[in-house]
Amino acid sequence: MLNVRQFVYDNITPYDGDASFLCRPTEKTITLRNEVKELFKKEFANGGVLAIDTKTVSTITSHKAGYIDKS
Repeated sequence: MLNVRQFVYDNITPYDGDASFLCRPTEKTITLRNEVKELFKKEFANGGVLAIDTKTVSTITSHKAGYIDKS
């Protein structure tokens, strides 16, 4: 049996530095985030959802993948 706690403890390397290694979001990420913000506004204005499928019973395989921006 795998002891997950011990595995993590044995294989982790703590990082004690700062966030200077992080880069800024790309223009594509900023654009997508702005699209999501607009969708959140529409959801809120619509009572919490944009649309509801009342015909399909929800299971792990009942719906195809959903994309904000497939490209």
